[in-house]
Amino acid sequence: MLVSPVVYCVVFRYMPMYGVIMAFKDFNIVKGIWNSSWAGFKHFEYIFGLSKFRQVFANTVVISFMLLILRLGRMMEAGFEQIFILYHPAVYRVADILGTYVYRIGITEGRFSMATAVGLFRSVINLVLLVSANNIARAIKEQGIY
Repeated sequence: MLVSPVVYCVVFRYMPMYGVIMAFKDFNIVKGIWNSSWAGFKHFEYIFGLSKFRQVFANTVVISFMLLILRLGRMMEAGFEQIFILYHPAVYRVADILGTYVYRIGITEGRFSMATAVGLFRSVINLVLLVSANNIARAIKEQGIY
């Protein structure tokens, strides 16, 4: 009974680690991984010594922070489509999220003002999260999305 999970883990979790060895060798395609000479941390010392690598790494961190900030602005969107596909009155109590609630009271019940208020509330929460994350990023790195 445990054979399938064990095989899965070996094939997809441990066998790919074999390729990581190449980072520590002077890889020669003719010799292969096992017969190539051992390099240790030589490649890492070279990489971290490059000013271009430092600039690329800094750019990656800045862009990652910006993307994180932008994603926080959409945090209250919990996946309307996935929930709506399985949406049914029997599961309203446990499945309702703000997006489906706005749909239900606005479109199906015709309470447009209430639906607009709930949608506006969700947008304000998203804006507060976005501004807060941007202020934190600017305090840490002195750079945000605005």
